[in-house]
Amino acid sequence: MKVLVIGGTRFLGHYAAETLARRGHEVLVFHRGMHREASCEGGPGAPEHIHADRHDRAALDAAVARVEAVVDIDARNDENSRALVELAQGRVSRVVFVSSVHVYQGLDEEPTQPVPFREETSLLRSELLYPYRGMGAGMDDFDALLLERGARAALTDAATSVVALRMPQIYGPRDYFAREYPWIRAAQDGRSVLLMGTGLSWLVQRVWVRDAALATALAVETASTGFRAFNVGEWEVATTKQLAQAVGEVLGHRFEVAAVPDEILPPHLAWLGHKAQHQWADTSAFRRWSGFQELGPASDALRETVAWHVEHPPSEETWPAPDYAAEDEILQLLREG
Repeated sequence: MKVLVIGGTRFLGHYAAETLARRGHEVLVFHRGMHREASCEGGPGAPEHIHADRHDRAALDAAVARVEAVVDIDARNDENSRALVELAQGRVSRVVFVSSVHVYQGLDEEPTQPVPFREETSLLRSELLYPYRGMGAGMDDFDALLLERGARAALTDAATSVVALRMPQIYGPRDYFAREYPWIRAAQDGRSVLLMGTGLSWLVQRVWVRDAALATALAVETASTGFRAFNVGEWEVATTKQLAQAVGEVLGHRFEVAAVPDEILPPHLAWLGHKAQHQWADTSAFRRWSGFQELGPASDALRETVAWHVEHPPSEETWPAPDYAAEDEILQLLREG
């Protein structure tokens, strides 16, 4: 099958394009040319690159006209998804969007809901759209719920189906969020105790980027009709504390975790404070529909991830230097009771 991947260069898109090509598909990668990876180039079966902005409707239209399916890694909201579906329907068999579990009520608001989330679980309320505005570069225009609504509303041609994959945290080599890095650095710096707030018991579902890429390829290949949304993620779910200790074990380091009140966490550890809602979705529907199974155990995926971040540490802008003096002061207070 000839498949167009929109935004297929930086992290998940890179692996999705690679996975589709390895599974025998002819891949075209549509992107602005800002994050082109050398590994995407050259050799038999390597993807063809189209350098254009997705808002260039003529360029996107010409690219869609050349393929049988589209994978959109880059859609941010209903404007993006609606425009693509309007161009693609009746011309391709399948459009696959990478969405997010943050469509569910509770993850970005109160009240919370029982876990695991299922596809029919209550979604966010309309007044809570764009939950990430002001929280980081490139996040102001992202809303997975709007993305799905736009795609569903635009789909009117029965010859085309749309699949939205609700992903949790994606991790692995090339992850520019480098969520494991604070614990990697702590192990490298010989820290034996990690401070955490009440977020230490937060259940956080993740998915290895290679598994996410496989799930994306299966969504292209599996017959479907109309609009469907599926949860994608690892079967096993760990707490923040368990994940931190697992990172230490990969590096041959043993962490103890000291629980402290959220209000005395140093600013650089505030993200380890209160989490009202566990992030855990039931992925059984997608597994039944597509036949998806993880490529390997999560422990192997974590080892690969940690090794990559050790070799490619993130910038200070991503993870500023920790304030160990503030941590030691709190640890001393704990020892003194």
